[in-house]
Amino acid sequence: SLQDKVLGMSRELEESRYRSVRLDEQLEEFARLRGELEESLQRIRSGLAEKKEPIRQARKDHQEVQGRLQETEVARARLEAEREHLRLSCREELDCEPEELPDPPETGEDRMEESEREVEELKARVRNLGPVNMVALEELEELEQRHGFLDGQAKDLQESIASLRGTIQRIQKENRQRFAAAFDAIQKEFQFAFEKLFGGGQAQLQLEESEDPLEAGVDIIVQPPGKRLQSIRLLSGGEKALTAIALLFAIFRFRPTPFCVLDEVDAALDEANVARFNRMLHNFTSDTQFILITHSRSTMESADRLYGITMEEPGVSRVLSLRLARDH
Repeated sequence: SLQDKVLGMSRELEESRYRSVRLDEQLEEFARLRGELEESLQRIRSGLAEKKEPIRQARKDHQEVQGRLQETEVARARLEAEREHLRLSCREELDCEPEELPDPPETGEDRMEESEREVEELKARVRNLGPVNMVALEELEELEQRHGFLDGQAKDLQESIASLRGTIQRIQKENRQRFAAAFDAIQKEFQFAFEKLFGGGQAQLQLEESEDPLEAGVDIIVQPPGKRLQSIRLLSGGEKALTAIALLFAIFRFRPTPFCVLDEVDAALDEANVARFNRMLHNFTSDTQFILITHSRSTMESADRLYGITMEEPGVSRVLSLRLARDH
């Protein structure tokens, strides 16, 4: 841990201080010895003739002391360098001065080795982390702000979705009610128009089974005069056309439209049914303008205005119009 690392560096720094003090004491001791030796040398020189051997021994001792003094100076310089290195390391890694570090607890040699292993493991883990992203905190703050913004947007969207779902449910409920009312009204008008066009019989609209009536299909069940009740798919071509016309007029009665184009709707009808069709069609002309494309003479005679296309010369078409006078 970082605390163990700090304690390890504090311990090393304390040992360096201790060794430096010891060397200073040795240096003072050596200096004292040097002074004493120099005094002895002076005394020896005075009696040099008598004490050559002691002088030689003194010189030898002096050389030894000088050697030890040099070694001490070198060791002291090395310790000073180590001490300065520890000071720089303390500043770079712990951002503090060595004097600010807590005193290391007294531990045994086993604890010292364990601490050193922990320090090495921590250093290895730091190396494995790779380069440090110096703007990681700023990026984290930006990401948190972005996350907060997106979270707010998500909540707004969820509220909007819930509101839209509620609106859709209300609209669907209203549409089902309006559809049911329209279906019932068109059902009645369809029965009325069918009887008028067929001269009797009965007809009805049925919804296919479905959970949602808005998506259900519609079956047309009819019974022309003199026949049994059956699906429209079993009718003849003319009966199908007349049933479709009855349904169209039923829709017009429920909700009139200002304009309608009918293309050959009377082509499959006989003369009697064409007459019924034309009579009913005239009942709607007060609300709807009809344009009929037809080849039926009876339908043409019942129209207010006729338009025709003729080709007197090859490739040249001409439009003819005729307004029919009616007795009112």
